Amino acid sequence: MSRQLFIFDLDGTLVDSVGDLSTAVNVTRSEFGLGPLPVEQVGGYIGDGIRLLMTRALQDLPGADIDRAVQRQKLHYLAHLCELTRPYAGVLEGVERLRSNGHLLAVATNKPVDMTEALLSKLQLRSCFDAVFGAGSVPELKPHPAMLEAIMAHLGWDRGSSWMVGDNWTDLESGRRAGIRTVMMRYGIGGPGSEKPDLRFESFKEFVEYFEKEVA
Repeated sequence: MSRQLFIFDLDGTLVDSVGDLSTAVNVTRSEFGLGPLPVEQVGGYIGDGIRLLMTRALQDLPGADIDRAVQRQKLHYLAHLCELTRPYAGVLEGVERLRSNGHLLAVATNKPVDMTEALLSKLQLRSCFDAVFGAGSVPELKPHPAMLEAIMAHLGWDRGSSWMVGDNWTDLESGRRAGIRTVMMRYGIGGPGSEKPDLRFESFKEFVEYFEKEVA
């Protein structure tokens, strides 16, 4: 097929990071005198940036100092960045196949960009991407379209051959608002909400095989 730009979400799309994020959240909660939350509960809080993650994680402590919590969570997360985090099945092979077919690949995540760069490097994925944008790269987080628009501008790419690939409504809304097509990865930790993606896939392998066969 013709050359495309695939912009990927990170957590819940490329990597399963819930375990390490839960560790960082629960170590932070312990510093605030609170008990641990189940991994599944923390997973439901992920996707909207660290500040909202910690606001949700400390909702049982009225008046909690969220600024301090964010800084402590960042510290603990960096200490546990890749203990449990792994790429989802088919991702390592899949991104290589997409690149070998001539496509451009980028990451757009609400995770801080420095953490994103470090995580991708540790997982030996960084070299697969032509651009990596995260919190701090632009003023707004997804579902605002600014991050996607900045990636397309940075790479000199047009909307007509660009896709936003994610597991959550924030990814899909950002893609829709940026005027590009969207893909929902159903194995992730999020959900589509009221968004209607152009395509849905059960696995990364299925996603790659579809774009190897289809013509844009």
